[in-house]
Amino acid sequence: MNISEKVTRMDDKKIYLSFEIRLSDEEFSNSIIYFNKWIPNRDNSIVVSDENLNLSIWIDEDCVERLSDKDILSWINISVNKIKAEIIISDISDELVKFIYDERDNSKMIHYGISPENDNEKYNELNKTYIELGNKALKLTYDTCNKVISFARNEKGQFHLEQLTYNREMLRSLYIELGAKCKINDGEWFRWSPSPIDKITITMGNDEEYIRYEDWENIKTFIDSSARTSLVNELLSNAMSLVFKYGHRRNAVIEASTALEVALSDFSETPNFEKLGSLTDIGRINTSNLKNQVKHLGFSGSMSYLIPVIFNEEIFPTDTLNQCQKAIEARNNIVHQGQRDIKDEVAKKHVLALKKACEILKEYTK
Repeated sequence: MNISEKVTRMDDKKIYLSFEIRLSDEEFSNSIIYFNKWIPNRDNSIVVSDENLNLSIWIDEDCVERLSDKDILSWINISVNKIKAEIIISDISDELVKFIYDERDNSKMIHYGISPENDNEKYNELNKTYIELGNKALKLTYDTCNKVISFARNEKGQFHLEQLTYNREMLRSLYIELGAKCKINDGEWFRWSPSPIDKITITMGNDEEYIRYEDWENIKTFIDSSARTSLVNELLSNAMSLVFKYGHRRNAVIEASTALEVALSDFSETPNFEKLGSLTDIGRINTSNLKNQVKHLGFSGSMSYLIPVIFNEEIFPTDTLNQCQKAIEARNNIVHQGQRDIKDEVAKKHVLALKKACEILKEYTK
C-alpha cells in the first residue's frame, strides 16, 4: 500500500503543521523579545484553539539569538528573534487530506492527484479550501504571536517591538519563508503549500512622485538651506507608510488627520482666492477673516460646513469630502474614545481621502 492510498483509509486523521515565526523580516532589525534566565520551552507552550485548529507556540534554544552558552539559566538577557509554532488540524475530510498530500510539490507544477488540467472544477474547489485553511492557520498564529508581542511591548516596556503583519496574496512565498512542513498523523513530513503561486499587485505611482531633472536643482537648494520639508507632506508620508507598509491603522489615521488639520490652518492663513475665484463663486463668501472662522468652527466643523461652501464639487469632490469627515470622526474616536482598531480597507480609504484633501488645500494656498 502506498502512502497516498494509506491517507485515504485513515480514521480520525489529523494534520500536524509546523513552522517558525520570525519577529522581523529585516536582517538587522531590533525586533527581539527579551527574557530573563528562562525561555518558555515546549512544556510551557501557549495553546490556543479556533474551531478545528489547535495552535501551540513556544521558544527553544534555536530561537535564541547568538546562542553561545547552553546554560540559559545564567543569562540575564536572553534575546529571542523567532517563535516556534505547531498547529494540529482535525475534522478534515479524506478528500482534502489527500489533496494536501498530493499538492506537496505544486510549486514545481507537479500534481500527484487531480490537476487543473484533468479536473479543473474539482481542483479549484479543493485548492480554494486549502488556501482558506492556510490563511486561517496564519491568522490564528499571527494573532497569538502579536498578543505576546503586545504584552512584552506594552506591559513590560519593550517598546522597540512591532506587530507582525503578512500579505495574504503571498501565501506560497510566506510559507516557504517560514519553513512550513506538515505530516498526516505520524506519517512522514512534507511541504505545506496552500497556494502554488503568489499574487503580486503592482501599484504605479503618479508622475508627480518621481524625481525629475528640475527637482535635482531644488534638492541642491534644499540641502544648502536650513529649511525642512513640508510638515503636511511629512505627516502624509508617515501615514502612508504606517498603513500601507506596516499595517498600523490607528496611527495612520491620526497622522493623516493631523496633516489635513495643518493644511487647513495654512489655507486659512494665506488662501489663494485669486486662483480660487476664477473657478468658484467665492464672491458670495465673506473671506476677510477666514482664519478666525476656521478657529471658531474648529477642525471638524470647518470640514463639514465651511470647506463645502468655499470649494465647489469640481474642485473638492463630495465623495472625498465625505470620506474626510468619516476619517475625522474615526480619528476622534481613536484619540478621545479609546477605539482600539479600525479595518484595514477603511483606514486606507481614510488616509487616501485625507491626502487628496491636503493636496487640494495646498494647491489653493499661497
